[in-house]
Amino acid sequence: MAETYVKNGYTAKPIVQTDNFTVHEMIHDTWEKADQAVLRQLGDLMSEVASRRERGVPVIGSVLPFFDRNPTSNNQSRPSTFKLPDRRTFTGPKNQAWFSDLANPDVPLSKLNKIIPHGPKGADLLDMLESNRVPTQRAVWYVRVAGAAEIQNLVRARTSFNPSQHSVELAITVTSYLRKHLDLLVLPRAQAVGGTAIRSTFRSILGEPESRDKWIHKFSYTLGLLREFYDESLVDHGTVLFWLALQVGLSNIIQLGFIVKVVQEYHEALLQHRGFLRPFIVGLMEKLIEITHIPQADRAVVAQLGRTLGSLLQQTFVAFPDAFIYPRLWKDKTNHFVLYNLLVKGPQEIVQVPYDNPQARPIYDQMRKLFESVDKRNRALLFHNLPARNSFAMRVAMEDIQLLNSIGPETDLHSITYFDNSSPTTDQSSPSTPTMASPPSSIPPPSSFETKLNILLTWSVAKSQYGDHRPYAAATLVALWRDEAKLRAIRRKAPKPDAALQEHLFNWLNSSDIAKDHKSNAIGIALLFGELMRRNLFSYGWLIRRLMARGEIGANGAKKSHLTAILATLPVPTPEFAAERRVALYGVAEAAKSKDVLDKGIRKQIKAALPVIFGGMDILQNRVL
Repeated sequence: MAETYVKNGYTAKPIVQTDNFTVHEMIHDTWEKADQAVLRQLGDLMSEVASRRERGVPVIGSVLPFFDRNPTSNNQSRPSTFKLPDRRTFTGPKNQAWFSDLANPDVPLSKLNKIIPHGPKGADLLDMLESNRVPTQRAVWYVRVAGAAEIQNLVRARTSFNPSQHSVELAITVTSYLRKHLDLLVLPRAQAVGGTAIRSTFRSILGEPESRDKWIHKFSYTLGLLREFYDESLVDHGTVLFWLALQVGLSNIIQLGFIVKVVQEYHEALLQHRGFLRPFIVGLMEKLIEITHIPQADRAVVAQLGRTLGSLLQQTFVAFPDAFIYPRLWKDKTNHFVLYNLLVKGPQEIVQVPYDNPQARPIYDQMRKLFESVDKRNRALLFHNLPARNSFAMRVAMEDIQLLNSIGPETDLHSITYFDNSSPTTDQSSPSTPTMASPPSSIPPPSSFETKLNILLTWSVAKSQYGDHRPYAAATLVALWRDEAKLRAIRRKAPKPDAALQEHLFNWLNSSDIAKDHKSNAIGIALLFGELMRRNLFSYGWLIRRLMARGEIGANGAKKSHLTAILATLPVPTPEFAAERRVALYGVAEAAKSKDVLDKGIRKQIKAALPVIFGGMDILQNRVL
């Protein structure tokens, strides 16, 4: 033994260098470089394996080959022994004897699988299974085998037959059978017949021990069959769930106690179908309101039923609050009151968990927030909180637009009284200025200056209006108002209107939808604000400094803001603003570039746009040719 092993112990050498080492990539690259046929052959091999596996799945009533797993058989295919049993018509005693054997667990199903009786169908079949006390699993086996044989015969007889229809018919059969038993549970009437009270002659099926045991056994047995049929997909799930959603509203108080237990079992599946939730919710609300109308002395009997219904409603609301967007249900004050009590005011009374419980409190808060959201959406659909309609403001706006549309290229704008009825921008608290609070009774209240200015600017740019004179007319009207406002400010020793006017014009640029539509209105905005700048109504330098202060400065790779895009279309009033404009549009890095490079690019664009001016007609003719 080596000295190293004695000192350090024996350690076997690893087969590979690391535990996660794999040669998959190495082999794949080698095959891919060497020959693509190897990878194609492997793909064909896996495709063949999948296709043979699919062909090996046996079909009901057919004889298909399968591969023997015994290695000594050399994988020779041989016919399968599986096939549907024959169906024969038995006489009464033989039929009863066969079902007795089916109910006997000691009789193997392989013995019964040879021949099965035609037997009864529908409700008669369920009665036969229940009367013979056939175990649920063996009853499911018989229904499956008999149904497969029935489907096989129908497919052969009718080529248009859909096999899935059989599961729908079986679901209808089972649910109708359950409804038939529930209809036996009736409530006594309050009227009297022939002087004898109905209460004295009423006999409930649950009042007698023998009839009660018989009814409960039959109902429980049918529910067991339905549960197995549902799990095995022998019945159509949608048909069963829709039937359950309807039963809550169609059942009386006695029937409801049994239906609710069934609904609790399938409630999670019911929540997956939004279309079924509306009748389910309406039924829950109807029964909860019905319970509240029960006299207080008798309400203790149905107290647990009411808590169960409330719990189902709470779970449905938390899982799917959109299902409660139902204005017809929400407009009823009683429904709204019941929902408010269950979801907001006292949800802890249903689940019997105090509000201060650390695990339950988040759920209660969630229900409250969801209720507020659903309540807001339902009220909106019911038009409960309509915004105040300002018909006067709309009428004034229409009159202003009509006045502006009357302006033509030859109109004397000094005769247009557009801003005379609006409140001045300066000194709005002056006693001589009419206000919204105390207008004369015969004179409509004045429109605000900002509103009329926004209408004027929008009219001058909008594509829906006509006339190239509009930007110039709008700038002239604003200039006339500015001159009058200056004189008024001097007389009253008030601030001049220039700063406020500048702010109003900027706000319109920043917030107007017309100004944000650069693709359609860029030229109109450039004409309008170019004229405003020419008349010293709007400061180009102030706009650039405002954009820089807001951080809306262009940079390489940065997305331009709305106002930066407008700045790119506005004309530059004087050359000293060129450097500031480059910084605002392209950032400091681009602005630091050589002015000659930028000027060269500008000249190139101008020459491409106006070839006649810079190159003469020869260049244009050559380009056309």
